[in-house]
Amino acid sequence: MRNKKLVSTVVASALVATTMAMPVMAADGGKVEVDVTTKDAIIRVAVPTALAVAVDQFEKVDAGSQIYSEDFTIENKSDVPVKVDVTSKATIASVNPVTSTSAAKRSTGDDAWLAVAAETADDTYGTGIAALTDASANVTTFKKETATEAKAAQTFYLNKGATSGNEVYNLLDVKNAATLEAAKQISYARIYELTTETISGADLTAQNAALQALVDQKDVYEATSSTATTLTLIGKGSTGVTYNSSSTYYTAGTAVATLPDTFATAAKYVYAEYSVAGDKTAFRYIGKLSDGKTTWSDTDISDIEIKYDIVGVTGSNYPQFATDCNYGLYKKEKIEPQISVSDAGLITVSGLTAEKNYKSMSISVAGETYDIGQSPVTWSNDGWDKNEGGTIIGQLGSGWMGLLKGKTTPLPTLNLTLSDDTTMAYQFTIPED
Repeated sequence: MRNKKLVSTVVASALVATTMAMPVMAADGGKVEVDVTTKDAIIRVAVPTALAVAVDQFEKVDAGSQIYSEDFTIENKSDVPVKVDVTSKATIASVNPVTSTSAAKRSTGDDAWLAVAAETADDTYGTGIAALTDASANVTTFKKETATEAKAAQTFYLNKGATSGNEVYNLLDVKNAATLEAAKQISYARIYELTTETISGADLTAQNAALQALVDQKDVYEATSSTATTLTLIGKGSTGVTYNSSSTYYTAGTAVATLPDTFATAAKYVYAEYSVAGDKTAFRYIGKLSDGKTTWSDTDISDIEIKYDIVGVTGSNYPQFATDCNYGLYKKEKIEPQISVSDAGLITVSGLTAEKNYKSMSISVAGETYDIGQSPVTWSNDGWDKNEGGTIIGQLGSGWMGLLKGKTTPLPTLNLTLSDDTTMAYQFTIPED
């Protein structure tokens, strides 16, 4: 064993010596210039183009809701996860109290509410329409903006589906008024105007070279016949392309057309989607009407306008968004901090967030207020982060316990100041032994 080790050391030394003795070759000058392009996402989200909403005072359709609505379904057909912000604006009569959420008024039959209910999973609203109230986690109540207008907003996160090999590039040929009217039925998509490209050349070899030169510079879309309704994408930088005399070749503009008002009737457009869709969800309108109003009609709620904004979400970031959403579909109500103090003096502050994090704490007792650090407290902050929040736990020491035990007039109060400078007050008792 000793000899083998010695031989290995000698050989290694020889190799090092040989390496050190090798001449160093160097080349000066030269440069490489690389064009950088943007790899954009396919954004295509299918939504309804019409929706039925009715005042259903006698609950003929849905027991438990006096507002009837079809589902407004949102389906992600993009190659990336998306965030969909939906704002509903209702036109209401000026005397209509439907957007108030006062529990005290509702209990006397003098109030009402109108809200958006989001699905909590595919084809279900959780506990069912009859059990939903304006306090349910997946329900957002309309708030008055003016005497005749109220708004409600929700945010949905929809994951992508299976994307590999499922791209579909649709050709939209707007030739006349009828075709343009049909185009209005296309729900949200990024739509690009096409430019017809002329591929010149005396023979197939020259035509292949001309097409290759175009593909070297841009994405090219091929319509394989005059009746084609879909296009084949030849991605920029593809090699070995072959010109087809029966095909038409297009490149797409960089400006996204606004659907449908900016369409030119002589132009052609391309929009993309994935044939295997991702997440699908829906929302609908629900509500209760005031018992103090005898007759309700469509003059009380005459119009609802739905506006939606859609943006792509970076795939690696999507899981963190999904954890903030029930089923990855709709935004939960914002978490608010909660305070408790046990009989044994254990303080628990939970629900702290990046926006509402811990800043300071004090205790008021017998008419005096003391900073929490004026007497020992044993803190356990394993579940808390100074940037993200979480839960803080602190055990009051003997000094605090001696001061607080048996005090009831007034009750001791724990005062919490949050990072946004809002405050919370929690009254508690520490009983005598």
